Amino acid sequence: MSGAEIIPIGIQAKKKYKMFSKVKINIGKPMDFSEYKDKKGDKETLDNLSKELMNEMIHLTNEEI
Repeated sequence: MSGAEIIPIGIQAKKKYKMFSKVKINIGKPMDFSEYKDKKGDKETLDNLSKELMNEMIHLTNEEI
């Protein structure tokens, strides 16, 4: 709603996430949703935007370590 870009991030660990274990953080390209800034978001639009963001985060999480 603010028009700010969203930067998706994926986090990987070779084993389970544990405190102080090594992880890899994949930072994606900023996603621009400013075209929706002045529009009132209906449920379908918000669901589609959420799915697009989640798909990018899943892609970043599943990249090779």
